Amino acid sequence: MILLIDIINFGISIIGLINKLTAEVVAKNNTDNNGRMITKHASATGVRVYGWFLGRDLENDNLEWKTSTTGSNWTGGYTVVNSYKTNTHYYFTEVYNGSNALAYVDGLTDTRGDLPVFLTGNVYGRTQRFLSGNDGRLVTSTFHNGIIDKIQVSLIDRSAAWIKATNANFRVTLLIYGNEGIYP
Repeated sequence: MILLIDIINFGISIIGLINKLTAEVVAKNNTDNNGRMITKHASATGVRVYGWFLGRDLENDNLEWKTSTTGSNWTGGYTVVNSYKTNTHYYFTEVYNGSNALAYVDGLTDTRGDLPVFLTGNVYGRTQRFLSGNDGRLVTSTFHNGIIDKIQVSLIDRSAAWIKATNANFRVTLLIYGNEGIYP
């Protein structure tokens, strides 16, 4: 892993959008920008060529989940307007089940925006970098300005029940035994 100017470069990765994928991020944005939380795509002279990204949309304060097979055909969808406000922690989960992109915000399915959306094409490449914090173009407007607490990418499509339980683990104390630092 290499840390470069607010970017974490996990290196070349075989993680693609070919069959199934679940991308989970716990994040908070400090400023109103188009911050990229995670992204995987090839780049040619600073231009995105193909791949996928999960980020925040400046105009509508929501989450965007986009894919492209050519670099000019970016498709995907957005969660509902104002679903990603600044200075608030969120648990975002994007699932690709082989045909549709689905979005979850804090463990609940978000269908109020334009997700789920049908995706076509194979977004895959063994030469793509897997990045967090920016999309590799070093364009200031795409830097994630905030905190990314967790990133987890799985090559399966997690169920709604699994995502809901994971969210509950972040927010609920499951067991307390005595006071902290005091033995019974």
